[in-house]
Amino acid sequence: MSTKKRAASEALEPQAKEIEEVTAASQGSKSRISSSSLPAKPTSSISQTLYIKNLNDKVHHDLIKHSLYLLFSSYGDVIDIVIKPHDRKMRGQAHIILNSNHNATVALKNLQNLEFFGKPLNIAYSNHKSKVIQRAEANENYELDDQDTPSYA
Repeated sequence: MSTKKRAASEALEPQAKEIEEVTAASQGSKSRISSSSLPAKPTSSISQTLYIKNLNDKVHHDLIKHSLYLLFSSYGDVIDIVIKPHDRKMRGQAHIILNSNHNATVALKNLQNLEFFGKPLNIAYSNHKSKVIQRAEANENYELDDQDTPSYA
């Protein structure tokens, strides 16, 4: 083999190995890529706001809201429940704001996959802070008033 061909072959060798590794990984076979070199999956941070999906959208939203309040209030004070029944993108979903991160974590662990109106609850920490929590953190002296506290009676 000529010197030019050998140099070109050596230059392309790392790229060829990388292509082989990616191809092997995508085909499900063992790859030379170690799991430690892959980036970790992002996880949502602990939050006092829980995101619930897989709610039965055939049940009236007021009944779901009241039932969620009764269910989650056994794990702490429920500050707010947000359900947007007329938003097609948010169908079957809700956000529940509890009074502390600890109470939200306990509720998440205990209620995950619980049968609720014929469907298992899928619960995760919310990716965003609610407006009520943002206001409370912005003003440390801020106290919830009747305007912020919903009534579920």
